[in-house]
Amino acid sequence: MYRYSLYGYNIETNIAMPLNTEIKDNDTKSIEFIVKYNKTDIEIDDKLYLEKDVRIYNISFSGSYFIFLNEEKIVCYRNKDVLDSVVFSCFVNFIMPYYLQINGCLCLHSSSIVNEQGGLTAIMGDSGSGKSTLVSKLMELNKYKYFSDDILVLLENKCFPSYPYIKNVYENYSWLKDVKSMGTKTEKKILCIKEEKIHNMEARITRVIYLKKEKVDKITKYELFGTDKIIHLIRQIFCINYLTPNEKKEAIEAVSCIVNIPLYIVLIPENNYYENLKEVAAEIEEMIYDVE
Repeated sequence: MYRYSLYGYNIETNIAMPLNTEIKDNDTKSIEFIVKYNKTDIEIDDKLYLEKDVRIYNISFSGSYFIFLNEEKIVCYRNKDVLDSVVFSCFVNFIMPYYLQINGCLCLHSSSIVNEQGGLTAIMGDSGSGKSTLVSKLMELNKYKYFSDDILVLLENKCFPSYPYIKNVYENYSWLKDVKSMGTKTEKKILCIKEEKIHNMEARITRVIYLKKEKVDKITKYELFGTDKIIHLIRQIFCINYLTPNEKKEAIEAVSCIVNIPLYIVLIPENNYYENLKEVAAEIEEMIYDVE
């Protein structure tokens, strides 16, 4: 068995994962993650099945389904051609955050970057708003310690960005050590940066930037407050449609833990976004250091 630390939890599993983190002390919560092969390949849909005592989370592109047996064990059944790297990707970026969500943590759909002082900037927005592209451009500046693309976990006043991987939308990866494919059925790639930067990063969230592509002539930014701010944060709750009514209520209430963090709306001209990426990154940089 292999042992890792992820999102503040100890993970014990029978497959090797590209995580170079050591397990924490015995007081840390632990999860057993077991991966098995299906006896015969089966059709996998994208649905969550809520049974009496278990949940079954199907992820079609992974050719796998995941059974949540209890608070301490998750079992994955995969079709025969499914690679370990694909199972790993699903576990880190879908299954583990969902597990945390249904067990009282707050998981948000958000990219993020972390500076050398451990300050985290969350970059949110709807699909296609340019989060991944912006994070990649900011990392080129070499002022940041860590990045992640999809998930931000808030656990007991601690903040954990997800494993560093990003959509293949911006081709200048000169700041990366290596690029490894996650599988042929996904547009995402694992981006392995310097080994010392890949670890169980614990950070403090200092600001939220919410990207929106609009029909505007120039980049426009303003801070949100009150109800509008809460609504924007609730929209980014991870897998909210896969939660029970009580779990949804708890997740929405948990948003209160970050309502005091500044949230800025950034309106970006929807035309020529990639051509103006350098300008967009410069604007975001200025906002980050203003908050610091």
